[in-house]
Amino acid sequence: MHKGYKVSLIVAVCCIALGFLIWTCGLVFGGGNAIYSIVRDINIRPWDLNINNNGIMIGGPGGIVVNNDGVSIGGPSGIIVNDDGVSIGSNNVSYDGGAYETKDLNMEKITGIDTWVVDANIEFFTAKTYGVEIKYYDSKYPIGYDIKNGKLTIRQQNKRKAWFNWGWGNWNIKHSSVKIYLPEDADLSTIKITSTSGDIKLQTPFSCDNINVNSISGNIILADIQATEGDFDSASGDIALSGFISKSMKANAISGNVSITGGKLGSCRIETASGDIICMGEFSGDIQVNSISGNVKLDLSLNDNIKDSKLGSCRIETASGDISCIGEFLGDIRMNSISGNVNLGLSLAEDDYNYDIRSLSGSIKIGDTHIERKYSRDNHALNSINIETTSGDTNISFR
Repeated sequence: MHKGYKVSLIVAVCCIALGFLIWTCGLVFGGGNAIYSIVRDINIRPWDLNINNNGIMIGGPGGIVVNNDGVSIGGPSGIIVNDDGVSIGSNNVSYDGGAYETKDLNMEKITGIDTWVVDANIEFFTAKTYGVEIKYYDSKYPIGYDIKNGKLTIRQQNKRKAWFNWGWGNWNIKHSSVKIYLPEDADLSTIKITSTSGDIKLQTPFSCDNINVNSISGNIILADIQATEGDFDSASGDIALSGFISKSMKANAISGNVSITGGKLGSCRIETASGDIICMGEFSGDIQVNSISGNVKLDLSLNDNIKDSKLGSCRIETASGDISCIGEFLGDIRMNSISGNVNLGLSLAEDDYNYDIRSLSGSIKIGDTHIERKYSRDNHALNSINIETTSGDTNISFR
């Protein structure tokens, strides 16, 4: 390229850049003056106008907000204009300077619940009428609800646009809260609840067809709930079910503990990685329990007073955790552990079981008899016990 052309091109680029800079400065300073002029003309108090990195706010959080999300009139529940179109909120959201709150304590009958939140605690309460009460602290992560055809839907939104926003919420603030109110005779179809870091507490009596509860670091606590099927998952939080009645139940936790007390369960499947498992209640179906390093305690003594018990097979596996079981065990009983010990306290007599017990280096004790490595006996009984360990001891006693 000729030297003269190069010089001309450089000068032209510099002029364009300078013009863009001047235009931007004019827009910023002139635009700001124009906004204040409009505010003065329509008699908005200066302290009602806020211009910052989040955009322009006129009249407080419930007034007019202009930012990257679009235009909002009337607060989070008012008229919102953005890339998704125009929406008119139905929740009455109030703001007290610290928290946003919306509630309806006189709702129509709720027949189903679907909740998905991140940093909110969820609780159920007994009340005379159906209702919901929501409180959150960050407007960038609002929580809203909707009810349609009896189904209550609750969602937490992420209004941050930045690509570098790896996490949700402001972890330095209080947990948001979702409170759901149900009458004592509430009968629902499906309940699905998901929370990331918040606790989930459903401690009010009600019945439903299916209940599905998921949490990552929060605890799951249920009491006096009746469901046809129950499914509970937690990563680091505990799962505690008290007085839970269900024909089929599954519980899965990684580092959290699983505790089931005082309930009536049909088929039951429980899994943990490092968490302990404690089950005490009435069981009438197959039981399957798996844990890597957690201990397993299974108490079926409540089944002793049940005539014609429907208890099915029982299968328990651990790697390093101990297995401790007491009560009336019927059917096919299989237990496996590598370094954990197996202790059984059975309600039936010794002759009520067939035995196949093996251990590589652990000891075996059946009643008052000590046996080395292997014990096999066929009593032509209806129930059988199969136990296999590597270095763990096996001890079976009879009451």
